[in-house]
Amino acid sequence: MRAINITVVESLIKAGAMDDFGVYRSQLLIKFEELYERYNRNNKSYKKGQRSFFDLVNKEEDFYNNKVKYPDIDEFSYDEALTMEKQYLGIYISGHPLDSYKEKIDKLTNYSCREIIEIKKKDNLAFAGIIVNVKEHITKRNNRMAFITVEDWSAGIDVVVFPELYTKTSEYINNDELVIVTGSQTEDSFIARGIIPLASRYLKVDINVNNNNKLLKLKKMISGKDGKMPVVFQFNNKIIFTETQYWIYSNKELEQRIKELMGNRQISYI
Repeated sequence: MRAINITVVESLIKAGAMDDFGVYRSQLLIKFEELYERYNRNNKSYKKGQRSFFDLVNKEEDFYNNKVKYPDIDEFSYDEALTMEKQYLGIYISGHPLDSYKEKIDKLTNYSCREIIEIKKKDNLAFAGIIVNVKEHITKRNNRMAFITVEDWSAGIDVVVFPELYTKTSEYINNDELVIVTGSQTEDSFIARGIIPLASRYLKVDINVNNNNKLLKLKKMISGKDGKMPVVFQFNNKIIFTETQYWIYSNKELEQRIKELMGNRQISYI
């Protein structure tokens, strides 16, 4: 009881070390303090001479044979469980926060963090990950910028977010936020050009070199909307992310106009 105190038991539950009991972690966290204290009282009574050895043995048998009534509550969400594992172990065990977005990531990005690290210098890069560290910085001109670390399954990348972009995106530059980062890799660091919530619904427009006139009309149609739905173009199997000024709001009338202009087959959502 001295080695395994109540804080250790809580940590073991949150890390998933007691999952083999076949009980939700959420349920174990409700009952473990009660069980721990009851068992601890038995030991203290024995040490004070209030019970004989045989009393303690019988009491232990009663303790282990007594069926625990756990509260009827839901388990932690998948993301909550992963967050606890990361907090107590430093790694994810049950999975990774990006797992449920793998198909989306494959469609919207072209590199993993590991691959970008190995690139010495290149532009027009896009990768997805979870923000694990944010360090805000005030420039000499008193503008806010940030240095963030973004991780995927393979590695982590340090990203520089300059003031103009940080002003537009600071609301979702937080620890544990899932994002797509676009930008360029220099010899020293990765410079972000865009940071977009991974969970966003993306409007994808397939384009070709023969519809420049349509593109100009589309640009005028979506320009200045500053909405929440990112607009991306697919050209020769490459994804091109637009600036936030071309993002749109979820609007059936506008989306229908875009379909009529570009054609139903050219429009999809990710």
